[in-house]
Amino acid sequence: MVLTERESEILGILFGDGCLSRTERSVLITITGNKVDDEKYLLGHIRSLFLKVFDLELTSRYRHDENTMDLYRHSKKIASVLHSWGMPFGLKKLEDLRPKTEVIPGAFIRGVFDTDGSVYRKYGPYAQIQFKAASRTFMNFIENTWEP
Repeated sequence: MVLTERESEILGILFGDGCLSRTERSVLITITGNKVDDEKYLLGHIRSLFLKVFDLELTSRYRHDENTMDLYRHSKKIASVLHSWGMPFGLKKLEDLRPKTEVIPGAFIRGVFDTDGSVYRKYGPYAQIQFKAASRTFMNFIENTWEP
């Protein structure tokens, strides 16, 4: 099975700033970002993607005394689908963090980069593109998937 472009982007977003947390009777799907820098992206783009793909309306929450906001929703059914695609429950296990199904590379990397990537100037007029991740497995996957 190959994920669609939207599904691939959602999985990339979750690998970057998402989490699936088991609760007593359900699973909490959460995507976290900066409430100043990421608010428009979270509320406009990510919320819209989840609505189009899963018909799931994500709720927003602003954390007091932090510059953080979350989009979240409880859904055991959707979390099960996301898990089957490779998104782990709980902490992301660094030794095996990669999609478990085929993704559309550009869309997946767009989702990851939108959450964990940056563009900056380091030396004069030349822009640097940077992406960091703690998982070597995940970085290898990105490197092998990348199609410039």
